[in-house]
Amino acid sequence: MSKYRFSKHHKDTDVQQIQREIEDNLVSFDKDGNIVLTKDIYCRDIITEASSIYIGSKKPENKLENISNSLYFNSVKIVSGPTTVYEAVLADHASQHEDGGSDEIDHDSLSGYVSNEHLPGIDEDDMASDSAVYVPTQQSVKAYVDNKEKTFTIPDSITVNTGGTPVGSVTDVQSLLDGNVYNLPEVTDFPGFDVEFVYSGITDIKGIGVNFYYAGLGAHQVTLDIYDYNGTKWDSLILIASAVTYSYRYVEFPTNANYVNSGAAKLRFYHTTSGNASHNLYVDFIALLS
Repeated sequence: MSKYRFSKHHKDTDVQQIQREIEDNLVSFDKDGNIVLTKDIYCRDIITEASSIYIGSKKPENKLENISNSLYFNSVKIVSGPTTVYEAVLADHASQHEDGGSDEIDHDSLSGYVSNEHLPGIDEDDMASDSAVYVPTQQSVKAYVDNKEKTFTIPDSITVNTGGTPVGSVTDVQSLLDGNVYNLPEVTDFPGFDVEFVYSGITDIKGIGVNFYYAGLGAHQVTLDIYDYNGTKWDSLILIASAVTYSYRYVEFPTNANYVNSGAAKLRFYHTTSGNASHNLYVDFIALLS
């Protein structure tokens, strides 16, 4: 067999050494003119162009580069120049990615890809391991997001501690923009109104969603509060001024176990001063986010 010679040597001395080793020891031509690898070759990247092989070159054409930082040929024949590789090259390459397997992987279409073999993947729907190393599967990401979808819990009842005679009932605040509204007039006493929305079956609270408006005077203010069972106090979430149209508010906050007591929770609208009988609170929707 005759020796193979590169058409040119790379300027990098380490690459030149690899090229010379291939020329002197590893590559030759058989009687039909085919290039034959006589020993295993292990190198970082290979580029084929026409009938030339470039090791470590920066040419972009037909590049097989940095596949797990290396490309492996296992003493196989390269037919019709260097562009065709015989038999088990891809299978051997795949075996570098996995333990004892022989799955082939197509690096263009990624067919044959196995998450836990070719990358440090993880199939974990709840992401409980909280790993900074593993890549999650698409199925795991979708399942995690779907499981984290937020849901609204509507109130079971309404308690008016102070206020005028309401128009409507709890069913009027259980659907958003359905045309039904709960209307509570103020009274001239202090506070102008104090109305609670009571919930059951709550496990955690991540926020609220509410659609309402307060028709009052600029000097009058209303708060939307949530009850802290541990501190036996109300925590204010929103400060409300007088308006002439509905306002939808969506407020998220960190889960606080103090806001839930054996599944019970409650919100309230509270008028912070004495009221005016001509002023009204209108609530279209009010729900807890969990």
